Amino acid sequence: MNDNQKIGTNLRVLRKIHHETQEGLGELLGLSKSAISAYVKGERALDTQKLQLYANHYHKTVDELVSGDLTGLKSMRYFHVSKEQMKKMFDYGFPRVYSDEESYNKSFQNAYEKHTKIYEALYDMETASKVLVSRCLEEYSTALEESELIEAAINILGLIFICWTSIVDEKYMEIGNMIKTSGKKSLEIKKLLSDGDIVIDSEIERLREQFLEDYDDMVMELIAYTKASMEWAECGDFYLAMKYIVGMQDNYLSREMNQQIDIQMICSLCELNNPYALRYLLEQDEIIE
Repeated sequence: MNDNQKIGTNLRVLRKIHHETQEGLGELLGLSKSAISAYVKGERALDTQKLQLYANHYHKTVDELVSGDLTGLKSMRYFHVSKEQMKKMFDYGFPRVYSDEESYNKSFQNAYEKHTKIYEALYDMETASKVLVSRCLEEYSTALEESELIEAAINILGLIFICWTSIVDEKYMEIGNMIKTSGKKSLEIKKLLSDGDIVIDSEIERLREQFLEDYDDMVMELIAYTKASMEWAECGDFYLAMKYIVGMQDNYLSREMNQQIDIQMICSLCELNNPYALRYLLEQDEIIE
């Protein structure tokens, strides 16, 4: 297999797992069906510009298209999320915990009630009050100081992750609104998802950098505190993997490399029968229709 054929094989895999026709892909990329066919068959070499076009479209690097083996990738199916599914996404992705012991701590009780209201807003794809989130964090922190409750640390982690995921680009807010109102994936939504311009708005980038500066050390301390408990260590491992899944990283690695790490981490946790990772992945499969 020559280089053109290897690239063509990768392009064919990507097109199929995204359920794209040659005509549909050509419309999105501004290429003819005959050109798409020639590239896939390895009959025509792609220049640098077109390689980058494909890379941007599939959120891959050019090196992955040229040198990688993408034949093992699984199908990408588009989905509409119901309120019940949204509930499971947040509950399984950012688990909150409660036990009888915490019922004796008033600060924890008050925080948990606010935490429930925050999640109820998120289930409806609404924005939770910043004041409510701030007070919830303060009361969990008080409970942690008063009684050294690991459950409070875990719930603080969940809230911090929720705050991080709320820092989104307008493009993805638009996609979310379209999914919420349409109930199905239209070509317009798909074009937004496939848009090669994935440059993050400078203000969003600034907010993310500031967030990491303010909270990254705290997150790692809370994860370490959770992992030190025999009862909650698996939850700590799961939140460590979630840092990569949601992109809450400030390291020298590329976005693509961090994505590969998150896949390996969550799969490794599943192999170890981590209940949080297993529940999370099962729920991801369930919500995809």
